[in-house]
Amino acid sequence: MKKIFVMFAAAIMAAGVASAQDINKAIELANSGNEAFQMGEYALAIDAFKESLTIAEGLGEEGAEHANTCKTAICNIYLSHAKNLLKAADYDGALNKLNEKTDYCLLETEERESIWEIIQNSAVECGLTNPEDDITEEWREW
Repeated sequence: MKKIFVMFAAAIMAAGVASAQDINKAIELANSGNEAFQMGEYALAIDAFKESLTIAEGLGEEGAEHANTCKTAICNIYLSHAKNLLKAADYDGALNKLNEKTDYCLLETEERESIWEIIQNSAVECGLTNPEDDITEEWREW
């Protein structure tokens, strides 16, 4: 009976140690994601936070708070990236990032066509393109 109790206790302790290692790994990934974000490496930051989120969600209740932190960080990174693209006048890039964050549901067909028409007409008016050419084609993912 003692042997069974000792084996059971050892299994519980091993699970606890593994769980602690997992949350530490998730925190390390989040820290590296934060460093990447600070350097403007948005794709690396998002990847790190997504991996951290996956680990945290796998820990159940123990990782719930960290998972929520990761979700918030991911949203903030997407938003910050889109804002920086807007500041750089990369409007297509900004729309692409926002649309990506919403699993490509932000812009439906009607909205995409309206936005394209505004950009295209403005480009033609400014003499940047011919009416037959699509000025957004090279960058448009939306």
